Amino acid sequence: MRDNYMLFKNIRDEIIKKKTFSQAIKYITNKHTIKSVSDYLKKINCDNINAKIILSSYMIRYHSDNVLGYSKLDEDILLCSLGLHKILESDKSNLIKKENIKEYIILYNKWKDFDIQNQVNNLISEYYVINKQRKNLKDDILDTELEKIQQKIKKHISLLDPDDGIRLLNESEKKYEEMNPLNGFENDIRNSFRKTYNNYVKKKLINNDIEVVTKNFKELRKMLLQCTTDKKIKDEIVSSLYIKYLSDEELYKFLLKVYKFILQLSDKDNGKDIKNTIRKLKYNVSKDKEMYEFIPDIMEEAFARIEGIINKKRK
Repeated sequence: MRDNYMLFKNIRDEIIKKKTFSQAIKYITNKHTIKSVSDYLKKINCDNINAKIILSSYMIRYHSDNVLGYSKLDEDILLCSLGLHKILESDKSNLIKKENIKEYIILYNKWKDFDIQNQVNNLISEYYVINKQRKNLKDDILDTELEKIQQKIKKHISLLDPDDGIRLLNESEKKYEEMNPLNGFENDIRNSFRKTYNNYVKKKLINNDIEVVTKNFKELRKMLLQCTTDKKIKDEIVSSLYIKYLSDEELYKFLLKVYKFILQLSDKDNGKDIKNTIRKLKYNVSKDKEMYEFIPDIMEEAFARIEGIINKKRK
């Protein structure tokens, strides 16, 4: 009996030790972790229950910021996860544990269905936000990238809701096309687009795909060259802004150099804010934070600041 509830205490301790979301995901999807929970479920005659659902309760509890929203159902599944863990780590009978597991599974399935519908609705909204953005674009390269994102969104919708996802996407076109700008849709296009793209970059980084960042860095370098006519500064930008090889350290160094050029080319009035961002970048790296936790936002700010410098130069 003790070995059984020590299993879940050990799982909880391991999750707490993991510093990041991706490390925790790696742990709960490890085949040995899954097997240990599967073996336990068989012992208490719950072998029809997927061990991954039980393990996902630890992500719900300890990484709720990345997993949950703000609905009543999100709150219920969080509290239910906490209750489940207490029961699994207790010396209660297998019968009581079995009943609690079944109750959790019922709520989990209800929450999962609700969560999937929310995700589909959000993805549909993002899809048509990008549609609006693409209509005003003059950059063919960026348009191609946005089209790729839309294709990925469609694929994701189809995976989330194989039966009705694409039908809902197609039926929503008229609704989003006819939305009144006064209702705030048009005014929020830019912010929503940035959020969509940031989410895309974040997911890439979570999956250790950092090539998407290098593409953005090349665009930052290209834009910085438009900020000045000073040949010396242009030469410095070309000679210093390159990546020797793909690594977190190289990406950090590159972004730090970008911000130093932004500081050099910006008005003095913006100097304090830019220095604060540089400090924030250094702080995140010193704390060994995952790239996906801060790079997308800092990169987005870099684009916005460089755009501001270019627009001011054109006036």
